[in-house]
Amino acid sequence: MSEWVARARALQGEARAAQAEMDQQRRMPAALAARLANAGLFRLCVPKAYGGGEAPVRDLVEALEALAEADASAAWVVMIGATTGALAAYLEPAVAREVFGEADAIVTGVYAPMGRAVSEGESYRVNGQWKWNSGGQNAHWILGGCLLLENGKPKLNAAGAPLMRMVIAPRADVRHTDTWHTGGLRGTGSGDMAMSDLLIPAARSVSLTDDAPCIKAPLYAFPAFGMLALGIAAVASGNARGALDDFAAAMRAKRAPNGRTLAERGTTQALYAQTEAAYAAARAF
Repeated sequence: MSEWVARARALQGEARAAQAEMDQQRRMPAALAARLANAGLFRLCVPKAYGGGEAPVRDLVEALEALAEADASAAWVVMIGATTGALAAYLEPAVAREVFGEADAIVTGVYAPMGRAVSEGESYRVNGQWKWNSGGQNAHWILGGCLLLENGKPKLNAAGAPLMRMVIAPRADVRHTDTWHTGGLRGTGSGDMAMSDLLIPAARSVSLTDDAPCIKAPLYAFPAFGMLALGIAAVASGNARGALDDFAAAMRAKRAPNGRTLAERGTTQALYAQTEAAYAAARAF
């Protein structure tokens, strides 16, 4: 077991204890976010040069699985923050340290280019509204994907595709709207966010298609959206593992009128075995 998985497992109890508050508030409580941040889990993918974990992708996946066994919402918020941390490798060192350098830094955001950015000298004038800002209430910095505009029209690259960049703003400059009323992943706080007429330094922006990492390390050679996809799968896998374990515990605790536990029933065992096999096959694949 890696150090990162051990840290995630050590916080499973706190994630479970916060479930009722997360469901009520529909976001991650500040106290739990602080504990996860202090354990370094939000900075799993931040380069070591800036004090981050620069963890292998397998460690990222297994740490997220471990946390999701306890609570999927907590794992989802950490997944967004952790994978966002890889963007530090694309920034100039001074900017990367400003945004990601603090030991308890939480940086989240939305990759989708729902915003609009217009170049003004060495800055971008940004406006936009984004959906699904998971964990934004707990973040210190928030990024938003933007189309670059020129004379009111999208700027195009040499291949004729629109140019896009993710801009990074302090949380205080981002407006949150409580639009998150769901059953699943209720505790992620994934409501809308907006930036209005913000002037953001161009150095505090990133393009995963047009920029190359400033830090040459194996983690940053991994496709960024592949890392995000693995993170999403890890949360689902851990959530499934936790559900199977909870079901097994419930079946061992409940008894039929004849005194036997429901776990002793052949039908229960057969159905559980089929589900366990399906889970194991999906995870192995």
